Amino acid sequence: NQAIRYLSYVVSDLGNTDSIIHNLLLSLYAAQPSEDETPLLTFLKNEGRDMHYKLDHALRVCIEYKRTRSCVHIYGQMGLYEEAVKLALEHKDLDLARTYADKPEDDDILRKKLWINIAKYVIETSQDIKNAMQLLKSCDLLKIEDILPYFPDRVLIDNFKTEICASLEEYNVSIEELKFEMDNATVCADHIRSDVKKLKKKYAIVEEEQSCSLCHFPLLTRQFYVFPCHHVFHADCLINRVTKFLPTRDIRKLADIQEQLSREFKLVRTRTQEDEDMELFKRIESLRYDLDDIVADQCVVCGDILIRSIQEPFISEEEEISDWNI
Repeated sequence: NQAIRYLSYVVSDLGNTDSIIHNLLLSLYAAQPSEDETPLLTFLKNEGRDMHYKLDHALRVCIEYKRTRSCVHIYGQMGLYEEAVKLALEHKDLDLARTYADKPEDDDILRKKLWINIAKYVIETSQDIKNAMQLLKSCDLLKIEDILPYFPDRVLIDNFKTEICASLEEYNVSIEELKFEMDNATVCADHIRSDVKKLKKKYAIVEEEQSCSLCHFPLLTRQFYVFPCHHVFHADCLINRVTKFLPTRDIRKLADIQEQLSREFKLVRTRTQEDEDMELFKRIESLRYDLDDIVADQCVVCGDILIRSIQEPFISEEEEISDWNI
């Protein structure tokens, strides 16, 4: 066909990238009376990922002219591997189906599904146990239990004896590994419980003359926090400092907790019944834990917050302005 020869020259030698030219050449290849798809497939594969023809047009043309292998290739280019494998199996092309079943390299779930479809096809069409067993070796994702349901009931279990024993052995190894991991997890949990008990008994000694690490006023004049690094802060000083580095969501949450604590403390003064007091103190304790999670997660002097505050000037604008006052 002279039109094909000319357009092939335009595309291959002259480097034409016009999609109309490429679509026309593809249509001419597909419309050839010969059943041999080699020229069409060669053209499709030579285009690679940087194709200049339209995929939907190519698929429509190949379906129209019953170019099965080319349709499978185009499905693969579109990422429709299930359709590619299904079409290959419908036309009894097992090798082609295997090729495209392995294409989704990054998706093991899809690969396994495609190989199960192939195994199902082999079992239902030929009922050849040897071929089915060969499939297990072809795909590392397939196991005997994946394909057993597709065998007819009359098949003797002896035919799968080796594969079943191998599968059971794998399960035994997996169970032993799982037991080992569970034992390790139990030991870790015991260590954590022990550490928590020790933490509850931990204490810090605060000297009478000790001062807040932020405002440098006497520490014992107000509520305070003591960190394991021995830095100490007034509660209000710490909250004010931490708030500068909190995201908006946590700032709102902190304000909400403080408001709830304020309400609960007001209720404490008015309560007279002991049962109600216990319930109230539990709520206050819970709110305090929530407050600590936000403001006392780490020391503001030697924790990560210090790194985030590196851009802050040593002297604030207010202090600098006051220094210039006469």
